[in-house]
Amino acid sequence: MSCFFSISVIALSQQTTIKIIDAISGEPLSFVHFNYGNQKGSADQSGSILLDYMKDENLQISHVSYGNMTFSDKEVNQAIETGILTIDSQTGVNLQPVTIIALHPERKDKQTMQLNYRQHLSHDAGLILQNSPFIAGIRKSSYGFDPVMRGFKYDQLNIVVDGVQGATAACPNRMDPPTSQVSPNMTERIEVLKGPFSLRYGNSFGGTINYIGGKPLFPLKPNYSGRISSGYETNGDVFNTEAFAGISTKKINLKLFGAWANGHDYKDGSGEKVAANFTRGNLGAKLHTKLMQINYLKDRLHETVLEMWTFLHCLWTCAKMMACF
Repeated sequence: MSCFFSISVIALSQQTTIKIIDAISGEPLSFVHFNYGNQKGSADQSGSILLDYMKDENLQISHVSYGNMTFSDKEVNQAIETGILTIDSQTGVNLQPVTIIALHPERKDKQTMQLNYRQHLSHDAGLILQNSPFIAGIRKSSYGFDPVMRGFKYDQLNIVVDGVQGATAACPNRMDPPTSQVSPNMTERIEVLKGPFSLRYGNSFGGTINYIGGKPLFPLKPNYSGRISSGYETNGDVFNTEAFAGISTKKINLKLFGAWANGHDYKDGSGEKVAANFTRGNLGAKLHTKLMQINYLKDRLHETVLEMWTFLHCLWTCAKMMACF
């Protein structure tokens, strides 16, 4: 007769409770995050955590007010024996006060916009002004944009072409704003001047928008120039084209320019048809003549002023001598 005995040995690891407290105040630290080997968790409201001791493992503690800390195996054994783990707030990361200083940029009373070839092709000179952060616009139609500068609009702004105030609205309801009557293909730059003005370019409370063409040149030999360009916009099915031709001599600078634009209705995001059909064109010319040649010689002017001063000084000396007699 044989007997068999089976003995099962189950080893259970013992969990140890460790209370985490502040080293100075002695207050428990709740919601402290810990990482110990494959054990992770957070302390409860009383600052207590449960750990299964793991030999040669480091305990990592993190808290928003104390930062990240690492405790060695020896320090973990001491905490298990006492049941308390103290954290010094000085070992944490303290955020220093941060001061933010913002400097208000100086705004100039004058802004200059240099036009590129795409803007020369635009069918509305008011649309070009939308590139400036200081100017907004009121859309009148598919090509009419009435500028608004610092809240001023309509007759509160001066629309000037080459220094001459000659652009006015074509309709009582300003369906054709003054800027729509300017030819972008003959404009080199746009000057935006902050108002108010009483004399410069006429009375203006809000400001002045000056469209300036290119400076005429008078070469010694005849010079011929020209340009033609076209473009297409899918929004509104708009076709733009512009061209100019010019000749310049010692006495004359002549430029002929023209533009043509055609747009159609389009549908908005809801599928509704928007009335935006238009057809417009312009044709014009610029003629500059040179009447005389004027040269300012700096050295000669200085010499003339010096001679006049010497002459006046002699007269003053003679007058003093005559007064003595």
